[in-house]
Amino acid sequence: MSHRAERTHDRRHRALAAEVAGYLEASGAPAPAAGPVITLGIEVDGAPLRFFSTSATLSTATDAALEGLHLETFLPADEATRRRFGRP
Repeated sequence: MSHRAERTHDRRHRALAAEVAGYLEASGAPAPAAGPVITLGIEVDGAPLRFFSTSATLSTATDAALEGLHLETFLPADEATRRRFGRP
């Protein structure tokens, strides 16, 4: 999140990055490791789920309404998460 905030200079992204950083500090959780793949971990019904994301931005769209559209998809990062969503 902070990488996108710095890259886009969007005040909304910067505000969201600061909010997330505040939650991490308050929880005592370690800061996410920098690396090629960072996972998102959440707990649902007592079971941990892990995801990684991929994103794309349309920058040369022929339709002006699509210009700058940002798409982000979360995919299972481990076998347990894949099973939870019915993917073998």
